[in-house]
Order: sequence, then structure tokens, then C-alpha cells
Amino acid sequence: AQGVCFFDGEGRLILCNSRYAEVYRLTPEQVRPGATLREIVEARIAAGTCAVAVDEYLALCASIISAAASKTWTTELVDGRTMQLCHLPMPDGGWVTIHEDITELKATRAVANERVSLQALIDWLPDNLWVKDVNSRFVISNNATATQIGLAGSGDLIGKTDFEIHPPELAQKFFAYEQKIIQSGQPMIDMEECVFGASGDKTWILTTKVPLHNDRNEIFGVAGISRDITERKLADALRDGQAQILEMIATSAP
Repeated sequence: AQGVCFFDGEGRLILCNSRYAEVYRLTPEQVRPGATLREIVEARIAAGTCAVAVDEYLALCASIISAAASKTWTTELVDGRTMQLCHLPMPDGGWVTIHEDITELKATRAVANERVSLQALIDWLPDNLWVKDVNSRFVISNNATATQIGLAGSGDLIGKTDFEIHPPELAQKFFAYEQKIIQSGQPMIDMEECVFGASGDKTWILTTKVPLHNDRNEIFGVAGISRDITERKLADALRDGQAQILEMIATSAP
């Protein structure tokens, strides 16, 4: 998959593979044995696969060659591709260079880094936060959501549905709400729900769920966030009970 080229101590090409020519859009004649590095760089500039002037590129190569040590670096081509080059010196003053197109790898790493950063961010949130696909299967979750259910961490939720982690009645309730959101495109804002945790304790949560749209305005999932409001509900119940007792006292009720 990599382009490989061998140069002698005078900067003339000894041998290269077809991938080297393919990567830089060169013809077999342009990478014939005996071609100078300058000729190849000039051909690359004409093909639009060299982002700097000939002398600048040759000066960079000269500095790397004079160091007589292996070196790996990346460079951006004019067409937007990213190349990784690995320079290996030879005892007679020549060198071998391996050229690899890492454009897709770089993009994949960027996406992975963004996902890691997102995960670290949402794991700091005390509220439950998650994203599900159109089949109500978890694709993103924070640790708070997982631990509230009784799982070790968010990774244990990914790929699962509520039917795999909740009692059937509760899972069906969640599924029905989310399918309604997906079908109608209407969000569910600040809905109070009563659920039972892993230990069987009754918990009240305040939940908001919204549909997610792609660039074609198609709904591809649901994002949700919920907060434990059990203490607030208990305080409300206590206040209501106190008010009722006071009313009974005032009316001399038994």
C-alpha cells in the first residue's frame, strides 16, 4: 500500500514501485531509473502533487539527508491529501523513502478523538444523557445514565435497547414515547416519569427527548437528558401533606 523509492548518493532514482508513481500521479517515464530528484519534483509540481517550490523541497531533502538519521514526517498535498514519509538513510549516502497516503487514517483518528473528547465531556455531567437510533438502541451514553441503571459504565449500554436493561412494562413505555417522537418529529419536554432503579427503589425523573435530524432533514435518532427529581417530589408531597393536616386542624376534622 505504500510507495517506495530508492535514491543513490547523487540523488538519482535507483528503483521505485508502481504505488510511488500512482500516489504522485507520475508516469513510468517520469520515475525511470536514473531520473534525478529535481526532475521528479518538477514532474510532481506539474501534476499538482507537490505543495512547495522545487528549491524549497530540495533544501528540505538535503537537510534530512545530511542528518544521516531516520526521520518520519507528514506533509499536505495541494489536492488535500495527507502523506506520511519515512526517510531511511543508507551507508553509501543514498536513501530509501516510504510514502503512505494517510488521509483516511487521519480523518478516522480525528473522528475518534472528537468522540473521545465528547465522551469525556458528557461523563462530567451529573444528569443522564444519551442518544438512541431509530430503533431505540443506545449509540451514545454518559456514565451517569449507566450507573443509574446499575451498569458499570457507559460502554455497557452501547448497542442495547431498554428491553435488555429494564422491566418489560417500563421498556415498552420508553420505546413508545421515543417512536412517537421519531414518527411525529415533535420533542417531549420536561416530562415527569416514575421509574424503578436497579435496587427496586422508586425514582422520579424529569426527562426531555428531542428528535435528531441529518443534513437531509431526516430523523436518524433521539437525544435525551433526564434529571433525578425524587427529592423535589418528596418535598412537594411533604408540603402538600402538611397543608392537608393544617386544613384538617382548622376544620376540627378527626
